[in-house]
Amino acid sequence: LGPTGATGAVGAVGPTGSRGLTGPTGSQGTAGLIGPTGNRGLQGPTGANGEDGALGPTGATGIAGPTGSRGLTGPTGSQGAAGLIGPTGNRGLQGPTGAHGEDGLPGPTGPQGAIGPTGASGVFSFSGLSTGYVVVTDGTDLGFSTSVEVNGSGLVGAVWNDFAEFRNSNTQFNTNMFGHIACEQGDDSVAITTDRLQPMSYAISDTYGFIIGEKTDNSIPVAVAGRALVYTYENRNMFKVGDAVCSAPNGTVSIMTQEEINKHPNCIIGYVSSIPSYDIWGKDIKVNNRIWIKIV
Repeated sequence: LGPTGATGAVGAVGPTGSRGLTGPTGSQGTAGLIGPTGNRGLQGPTGANGEDGALGPTGATGIAGPTGSRGLTGPTGSQGAAGLIGPTGNRGLQGPTGAHGEDGLPGPTGPQGAIGPTGASGVFSFSGLSTGYVVVTDGTDLGFSTSVEVNGSGLVGAVWNDFAEFRNSNTQFNTNMFGHIACEQGDDSVAITTDRLQPMSYAISDTYGFIIGEKTDNSIPVAVAGRALVYTYENRNMFKVGDAVCSAPNGTVSIMTQEEINKHPNCIIGYVSSIPSYDIWGKDIKVNNRIWIKIV
């Protein structure tokens, strides 16, 4: 053979032939380097609950919480059976005495006792300008007004007059004081009133049937019960039977209003009993335009 000639030029590429059969898988190449972490994908759906794990050990006891509020009281249970009677205890101390019980019904009246001996008889006599006395055998004096008549059997007219008491005055007594009003001074003496509504006022009486107390130069007879003649502050014709009266200037009496009666009951001396039309009462008592009041 002769020598190989020079390589000719490459001819044009022919058409692609049909794909040949796949060859056998080659061996795996070595792993490439780890690329950067990709973005987190969307969360997948929750998986099914797994089985319960084994129970762990009991933890330490926690601190006790605050006590809760008290619940409602339950219904009373049925009474239990009575226990055995214990031994008798020692006797306690005596308690205080109880209140006095009500009085029982009175018993039957006993028989009347024998009549005692008759007392000593009195002797009637007069003493002083405005006072007489019944003097009994033991020396006791019972004072009465000279307007009361005395006879062999007793005093006549006393039941129509008032009861009086001798009271010390801050001035010497004179008969011109009869029918005027005096009031308490706070030192167990009385004085002629100078104003309306002076509390604890009395009528100086010349018509009393009986009198108590000690008679001195400065004592005056003030009415404490019954009726007395008094001088008026207002015109005597303004007074009506039943009017309440109080003290007034110059030892007179004044008509009280209903408001004064309600607010000052301690200032009421008495109530008008009569507006006399006669001039002389009893034996020799001059009315002298005075009126009768019932002492309270």
